[in-house]
Amino acid sequence: MSALPEAFQNYPTNNGALGFSKGVNPASLSADQNNYNTGSNAGTIRLTGLLAGNDLELKIIHNIGGNNITLKDESASSGAANRFALLADLVLATDGCVALQYDATSQRWRCIGHS
Repeated sequence: MSALPEAFQNYPTNNGALGFSKGVNPASLSADQNNYNTGSNAGTIRLTGLLAGNDLELKIIHNIGGNNITLKDESASSGAANRFALLADLVLATDGCVALQYDATSQRWRCIGHS
């Protein structure tokens, strides 16, 4: 198996292939959350941040509920290292998703793609 490109060298691997952690499926969304922990069973309408990750860590949020999820840009309701650095608030309608990557230099979650 060939070596991973340099951009992926810090990601976990399984016999040389990119490795991904198990996804989580939180309970139905019902209330606002600050410093959201994707490993918890809580839901939300507005996300002001995610618990800080490791540099280049990826998170994908896919809205499978009936309510919109709004990721709040630079919300002071979350700790500085847990905030989203977005161009503006990002609304995920039902079936929408967003890919986020943690940037340890700026200590922010950054959007790398969304639908």
